[in-house]
Amino acid sequence: MIWGPPGIGKSQIVKQFALANGYRFIDVRLSQMGPEDLQGCPFIVEEDSHKKTAWGTPLIWPTENDPKTLLFFDEITHAPHSTLKSAFQIVLDKQIGQFKFPNNTIMAAAGNRPEDRSGALDLPEALKGRFVHTLLEPDVADFASWWVKNEKDPRILAYIRSTKKIETLHCMSNGATSDPASPSPRTWAFASQVLDLVSPTLRLETLKGTIGPGEATALCAHLQMELPDVDMLLQQPWKFARPRQQGVIYALVGAFVNAVEADTLDAFMEIGDKMTKEAAMLMTRDLYEHKKHLAISSPKFNKWCVENKYLIL
Repeated sequence: MIWGPPGIGKSQIVKQFALANGYRFIDVRLSQMGPEDLQGCPFIVEEDSHKKTAWGTPLIWPTENDPKTLLFFDEITHAPHSTLKSAFQIVLDKQIGQFKFPNNTIMAAAGNRPEDRSGALDLPEALKGRFVHTLLEPDVADFASWWVKNEKDPRILAYIRSTKKIETLHCMSNGATSDPASPSPRTWAFASQVLDLVSPTLRLETLKGTIGPGEATALCAHLQMELPDVDMLLQQPWKFARPRQQGVIYALVGAFVNAVEADTLDAFMEIGDKMTKEAAMLMTRDLYEHKKHLAISSPKFNKWCVENKYLIL
């Protein structure tokens, strides 16, 4: 059972785990279901001249012929109480009524906490005891790994890193009197789409409605920074001089990772040697996440990792 505030990535993490490990992923939104959606609807059958009640199995449930399956009960803390009671037997016994789930079925759940002000309710103690519980908290390094792998806008990641504040990545709104939009891993992903799709004249107002006015204003100021020509520097790395502004350094990390190719990889590593230790570590880590085939083929990359393993670990 994964607990955490809205937008932190609970659902994404479970789905990524399923796909990475070869599980068929079934998303069961308990907040949108009633007990009959889990157990199935009753119908009458005739057996030995007697009429009996049987239950139709919901089509979403896996069968013995299906590949291994991960059942994910999302938004479980928003589910009606009657639906939660129906889920008790599924979670503990892998069975509901007469239907038994295949042995290769595993289960997970996620939900907000009551203090997250999302309308969530606490789980009954009887259901809590059927789970192993974990609390998901924001982490910039984990977020950066996902961001780079999914090829989101590197300028946003540079901005988040440059602030060195976890509140930049995820900050809950303060209640009814605060702005409705606030930063979270989910809304930052939306912001990346905004930069791709919205014209510069509408960018600020759209971002205010996505990540909140404070972060939107600061991000737009960050985007106005002038960066050196990274393509030229990858061809002539001896011309690179480390900037003094932290924001520019973080922006260059993403720019160099995006621009480097096989023929400029040695120059990339040479530039990394001129960066701060932190920036060099981010360059090598992001390169490995985004362009692993380049990283593992470079003797200089492997040598740097060995010499600086204390930074990476």
